[in-house]
Amino acid sequence: MRTPADVACTNAERRSEGSEERRINPASVRIAAIRESIVGLMPSIRASSDRPTGPLLTIVNSTEVCDGVRPEPATVARRRRESLPITARSLAAASSWPIGSGEIVCEAGGIAGSNQYLLASKHYNASFLFPPLALAWGRMSMPLTPLGAAGPEVSRVGLGCMGMSDVYGHSDEDESIATIHEAIDRGINLIDTGDFYGMGHNEMLISRALAGGRREKVLIQVKFGGQRSPDGAFLGFDGSPAATKNALSYSLRRLGTDHIDLYQPARLDPKVPIEETIGAIAEMVQAGYVRQIGLSEVSAETIRRAHAVHPISELQIEYSLITRTPEGAILEATRELGIAVTAYGVLSRGLISDTPAIGTGADHRGRFPRLSGENLEHNRALLGELRAIAAEHGASIAQLAIAWVLSRGQDIIPLIGARTRTRLEEALGSLQLALSDEDLARIERSIPVEQIRGTRYDQHAMAGLDSER
Repeated sequence: MRTPADVACTNAERRSEGSEERRINPASVRIAAIRESIVGLMPSIRASSDRPTGPLLTIVNSTEVCDGVRPEPATVARRRRESLPITARSLAAASSWPIGSGEIVCEAGGIAGSNQYLLASKHYNASFLFPPLALAWGRMSMPLTPLGAAGPEVSRVGLGCMGMSDVYGHSDEDESIATIHEAIDRGINLIDTGDFYGMGHNEMLISRALAGGRREKVLIQVKFGGQRSPDGAFLGFDGSPAATKNALSYSLRRLGTDHIDLYQPARLDPKVPIEETIGAIAEMVQAGYVRQIGLSEVSAETIRRAHAVHPISELQIEYSLITRTPEGAILEATRELGIAVTAYGVLSRGLISDTPAIGTGADHRGRFPRLSGENLEHNRALLGELRAIAAEHGASIAQLAIAWVLSRGQDIIPLIGARTRTRLEEALGSLQLALSDEDLARIERSIPVEQIRGTRYDQHAMAGLDSER
């Protein structure tokens, strides 16, 4: 009888010729008699409960798995779709399935938050750990990376919350809060917002979501300076020292916190030297109201000037398969100075996705030239090769786009703009894709950037981007 250790030792040898199959880490366990294993789970779940716990029971046929070697992505994707929410009732039904010599595949340990689990056959004398029950490919530990050379460790992806404040159409507040909770439970500890998102609504939403002890589990980064009228129109930007400190005061109150983990001007104020804006934030660091300082959409020259006043931990800038603005002087400056990059717009505001409609109704994305009218139709038509690559990997084009940004370096942290738990789950799937260098090169070549029509902002907004100069 082989042990799990025996299986792990042979995993390296079990590779199909020319394939890049990825071993399960740290363990995959063969279940010879799945019925007895499922029956063993039953005492651990209240028989009266039929509320889904969230994770899924994923059954993978023995013909599709070879002692712990990950099956083809298309197989995994199909099995996920066929999975069942784990409840007392579904387990009771599963206990009578005629599975025969099938296998249940799981990963033992290393799951985000408290979702540790171990499943093994009784032949291995293993025990079942609860709560919660997690038997899905989607559960994994969240990798961490430093937010700048001297900054705290943050999750490999962050959660961007702008879309939760009706920017891309109506959002359900309860679902938004549930999405923030799920993100934290899955190991995301970087929450991104702006004081002008929904004119303060976004910060108040986050405050409600973080009530009950969750604030201590996350770092909040806030952009400030955007001026808006009652009808939502943007009036300009104010990065003066007085406005900087005033905006911070309101953000602290709306968020219900005594400090902001990272505070950053959303744009460069052409009327105020960056040294004055950063100097004002540095005073707030000294006073204990701010922990780290960041920048957003600025040039390499501005980065260096700001960093000379106070160490900069992070630069936020749009970066995607379609928008390559940071490549070149900007990334050279951030890497020279030990500054992390949080990348927003990794899906080009939904262009690189399967979202059926953009810019209709209350969805304001149609104001962006790249997403309006004939430009949108033309640009979506350029995604055909990316869709073909996604199909080969059993993934969505959104997952490939996020995975590509992740591959640009440990210092680049994609911001996931999910408004729902479904979209969050899809985005997190990008962390599990096993892509070779050739895969990534194909993904990068799949979208001919030079053929993209329309700028990422309108003419007026583009003129105000220091990063584009």
